[in-house]
Amino acid sequence: MKRVIGVFGLISGAICVVMMILSSIFREQIGWERSMAVGYTTMILSLGVIFFAVQSYKNNVGDGYVSFGRAFKIGLWITLISSAIYAGIWLVIYYNTEPNIMEQYYAHMVEKMKADGASQAELAKAAKDKEWGMKIFDNPVTNFLWAFIFEPFPIGLIISLITALILRSKKKPADLAANA
Repeated sequence: MKRVIGVFGLISGAICVVMMILSSIFREQIGWERSMAVGYTTMILSLGVIFFAVQSYKNNVGDGYVSFGRAFKIGLWITLISSAIYAGIWLVIYYNTEPNIMEQYYAHMVEKMKADGASQAELAKAAKDKEWGMKIFDNPVTNFLWAFIFEPFPIGLIISLITALILRSKKKPADLAANA
């Protein structure tokens, strides 16, 4: 099980990292909204390897059997590995190559709000939200936790749950039940 988790966790993390870097490089050409859409789509695709990991475990280790709990556990561990890789690379990008990314993002959001006819009260709230957000992103620990908890992790939990429901075996094969 550890091998399956390690291999697929690294594959998932690598997919996320490559696409995060590409999205960062092409953000100006494709715009903030498309960049974010690419990012979240990539997270879904990269964490989609959970399905293949559980199927691999079921076929190669479980002799055709995997319980819901075991399948969910495999997915959860892959999610933890991939999310940690994602959040770690985010910190490298944030502090080394794009230290002003959040300032740029907030400026973009304010411009979009103005274009949509936001009131002064809404713009003042956005300024307050920016101040709060910058405190989070300026601290490496809270920045890492934010990127880990609120971006790929929930997606991975959902994919793990769906995968466990789809791939779980209803009954143990007779030869496994006899040896249990």
